[in-house]
Amino acid sequence: MIIPISSDDLMAYLGAPQLEALRNQALAPGQPDPLPSVIQAVCTRIRMEVCSVYGPIEEDGVPEELKDAACHLCIETLFARIPGIELSPKQRRSADEARRFLNKVAQGQIIPSTARGRAISVERKRMGHTTKDQLKGL
Repeated sequence: MIIPISSDDLMAYLGAPQLEALRNQALAPGQPDPLPSVIQAVCTRIRMEVCSVYGPIEEDGVPEELKDAACHLCIETLFARIPGIELSPKQRRSADEARRFLNKVAQGQIIPSTARGRAISVERKRMGHTTKDQLKGL
């Protein structure tokens, strides 16, 4: 099942005051809340990782088993946009683990439930060997 990611999902990993501070710090006058574009960018990246092995995902959001990874990467991105504020060691480990998990998805080692049975596979493989005589004249 594909699920959307929202600010409410991020509050499971950050306190509401911390999330609001990350959303409102370092904004120019009139600059919109960066959170929607951060969520969209992270979800697009995750869908691309899944699509690289399992084919397209037509809906917005991410497969539900990738929600934790999406939230950790959104938090990392929000921290990165504010100079002088760093992730805690636990948050850094969580973001690193999210990237490792997504790498395993992209390598086909982990199959999201939304992609089961949709892996891109080779339908036919030529078994013959090409010799130099066959290539003569090319």
